Formats: sequence, structure tokens, C-alpha cells
Amino acid sequence: MYTKNIHATLLITILLLMTEQKIEQKYLNYELDKLQYLGEHPPWQRHQSQHIYKQRDRNQYIPLQEYIDEDRFTKPIDVNEEITYIILARNGAYIQEGKKQHQEKFQQISPPIEVEGKPAYQAYRREKEYIIHGTKKLGGEYDTVCCPTNIGGKLAYIAVKDDKYFIVYDNKESENKYDGITELTDINGKPAYTAHIKNRGGPGEITYIVYDGKRINNKYSTQRNPQEINGTLTYIVSENNEELIIKEKNKIITRQKTIAYLTEIDNNIVFLIKHNARNYSIHCKDNITEINCTWIWPPIEVNKKIAYTIQKEDRIYIKHGGEDIGRNYLGAWYPREINGKLAYVASLGSKNNFIVYGGQEIGKGEYEYVSEPLEIGGKLTFAAKKGDQWYIVQEK
Repeated sequence: MYTKNIHATLLITILLLMTEQKIEQKYLNYELDKLQYLGEHPPWQRHQSQHIYKQRDRNQYIPLQEYIDEDRFTKPIDVNEEITYIILARNGAYIQEGKKQHQEKFQQISPPIEVEGKPAYQAYRREKEYIIHGTKKLGGEYDTVCCPTNIGGKLAYIAVKDDKYFIVYDNKESENKYDGITELTDINGKPAYTAHIKNRGGPGEITYIVYDGKRINNKYSTQRNPQEINGTLTYIVSENNEELIIKEKNKIITRQKTIAYLTEIDNNIVFLIKHNARNYSIHCKDNITEINCTWIWPPIEVNKKIAYTIQKEDRIYIKHGGEDIGRNYLGAWYPREINGKLAYVASLGSKNNFIVYGGQEIGKGEYEYVSEPLEIGGKLTFAAKKGDQWYIVQEK
């Protein structure tokens, strides 16, 4: 199993520690009595940041959790408008779903998603992986399992048995088996993924897109990144040292030397090109935005505009619709749309991080750490650390 790990939080923290300084500004005040503390967990011995993987043959890896922060619990998610998150306790990790605590504990569990109104996540205990869906423990009959995904409202995940990879979807195994599977996703309510096949005739491997159980395109031997754009399967292929974006089966959208990222924003195909270590460009229809920076995070949609975070030397800030956001702080990142407003994390130092929501600063001077802003039950929600306590914070 192959995965890319961009540890944005770790990178940002290191940069802030390196560049902390005083900045005199006038700020809007947010009435803290509008906030309520919904969850609290006492401190325990700090977890060391680490990667946890199970090594497979030929340097293939199954991610158990791509990045384990020093959080006492992870960022919350919305499950039927109940705040749901992982608590990392000394005797194991478990799920807190609203006021309901899941009793079973594991050594590690991945961030949960919602499927059929219940949390679904990957869990690891005693050298064995499982998929947990509500109270059901799935996948024990396989060598390993990973990547729970909501496809058409039903649970799907990747399973491995006897070194062959396949999909389990709606409790049924796919007929086709491969040497690897990545990028499992939902396209029009049907499973799509990238299949990896060892090249028996030479080095390397062949990769191709499988959609609804069928190989889509036999023309290209390297295919990746399946996703739904404007209701249509769209993906990237390689040909003659170029990369192409393909829509439907064979319609070529563009040819580029390399395509770093592909997404949909305001019903348009948007892709990111990395030209060299400091030069990038974002392409949307006929518009090309050239960017000179030391790092860029993938663009997303916020209020029908392109938003992304960039690092220029020692400064991290947000670009939103061409406007600079957060340059008056030491750092600004995680742009999100919450109730039609731009929300993001801002920092005035390694121990002064807060949320900016619709131009208002929330928790400035209160928290050492805040998670990315989220919308749960129609309200701004985030995790925060204050002193030796960790909280889930939500608007009243």
C-alpha cells in the first residue's frame, strides 16, 4: 500500500517555533460566553509523534494512522450531528460519540468517518487490524484491512489476503484481486480505485483505474487519482513523459509535464503544477495563477473560490480568491468554509493559536493549540488545548 504523508501540523509548529515574535495589531474581540465546553479529558503522559505502519512485502505499507499528533484526542467529526472523536488514553484509544463512549479500546485507531449514521474506522490491536463500524468488528478473517470509505451510503474497505488486495463493499468481496490497491473513493455512488499490478515483463508496475468493478481504460499503463468532477469520472494518466487529465474514458482535458494535484472547485477542473522547488501554478479553465513559494498546500473550495495555504520563507498564510489572508499573523492555515464564512487557524506564537471565523478571532490568548475549524450541527466546532486540559469547543 502506498501513501503520501504531508505532516502540515508538524511543519507549521516547527516554523512557528523558529519565527515567534511580537506583532502589534488591533483585533476584533469574540465573546467567549458564546462558547461552550462540550468535552474535557485529563492529561496523561505525552505521546511521542510517530508513524505506525505494518510493513508488507516489497516495501508496501498499510497505514494504521498516517500521523499521530500529541493530541489527547483527535479533531472531532459529525456523526448524525453528534460530536465524535478519538480519545487517546493510557490504556488504549477509543471513540467518544456524543455522550456515548465506545467500550472497546485499541492500541491505535484511525480518524473515523460516518457510514449509515455510525462511525467507521480502522483499528489496530495485537498485530491485527480491523474495520469497526458502529459496534461491529469487521475484517478479522483477512491478513489486514484498511481505508474505510463511504460509497453510496455503504461501507467499503481494502482487504489483503495471501498478498492479494481486493475491495469489500457492502459486505461482499470484489472478484478481482491485485498486487495493490490505493485511492479508494466514491464516484456517483460506486467504488473507484487505482489497481496495482506487478509488471511480469520488466521492472516497476502497471496501474489502472477500476470503476464499478471494471477496468476503464486499457490505453495507458500508468493511471491514478480517480475522482468525480461534474458528475464524471476524471483521472490522471502518464504518456511519453507527460501527464494527462482524462475525463470519462478517453477525453483528454490537458497535457502537462507533471500534475501534482487535481480537484473540482465551483464545478471547474482545477489542478496544481509543480515546476520546480519554488515555482508552482494553479490552473482553472483559462486562468493560470503563478506562485513562487517554498511550499504550497493543495487548493480547496471556500465560498466558490480557490483557497490554499502557502509558505514563503518563514511565513505561512492563506490565499483566497487572490486575496492574502492572515499575513498579519505569524501563521495562518487550514482555510475552511463554515456556515458560508471563511474560517481558519491563526497563530501569534507556538502557545497562542486560535480560530478566525468570519473575521472574528476566537480563543486568541486562550489556547496553546487548536485543530482545524469544523462545522458540526451547523455550528463552528474545534478541539483546543488550554493549560493542561483539552477541550471540544463549539458555538452555543
